[in-house]
Amino acid sequence: MSEHDGKNIADEFYINETAVLYGLIARRAHEVIGIGQMRRDKVSGFVRPDWEKTIISCLRAYCGERGLRMATRALADGEPLSAESYLIYGEWADSKKWFGAGDSSFLPHYTTRVTFCPWRDAWKAHGLLEYGALYCRAADFFLVGGFNPDIRFDMGGVLSHGDASCEYLWLDCNITPEEEKFIAEKRAVVADRVTKDFLYHCGHMLHTFGRELCLSVGLVKGRAVIRKAMSDFAELFGKGKAAAVAEASHGDFLNV
Repeated sequence: MSEHDGKNIADEFYINETAVLYGLIARRAHEVIGIGQMRRDKVSGFVRPDWEKTIISCLRAYCGERGLRMATRALADGEPLSAESYLIYGEWADSKKWFGAGDSSFLPHYTTRVTFCPWRDAWKAHGLLEYGALYCRAADFFLVGGFNPDIRFDMGGVLSHGDASCEYLWLDCNITPEEEKFIAEKRAVVADRVTKDFLYHCGHMLHTFGRELCLSVGLVKGRAVIRKAMSDFAELFGKGKAAAVAEASHGDFLNV
């Protein structure tokens, strides 16, 4: 693992770096890819993607892979791929308590709420909220789909879209207050084993977005997006952190 000033540099990564890395990649994709490629290819018949469709494709791969890792761990533990297991096997944790958790409701289906989101604040602080709103529109659906596409999930309000809270709706999931407490207890037991640090998540993001960008718009444009976004990241967070993300991006992110 990379070291920085005698410390494990992974300890210096948190939600802010992860959120901003995504936003920088999306912003540079907007710049490099643009919106002028929505034409039908004469050879393949496919519509060439614009920047937004390309970023959605990147999010589908990145979040889907996270969901697959979660599912792999749950099955290895003999657990069903249920909504309850999804809540237990999440790969990141807000150890610094930056999120503002709202109340839960249990009927007609289990709903959790977030009233304050550091992801949104990071995007807003760096002029990236437009791109963050796209992330929020898609990421959790792809995460759940990667874990188990048969889980019925939806979102109500979304903070980055201007709503008062993010609402996560687990349709057909009749969790009781007692079961909610049991889920939290079970999560605590496995958390150290299944949680990944935010440098890992940044490396995974860079790896997967880089691959998907090149597959979608070609090697030249795909590499240009990543090169410019990482230059932006280094300017904001320092060359040491940028180098650590680049190093972390060489991991095997489907091997749990």
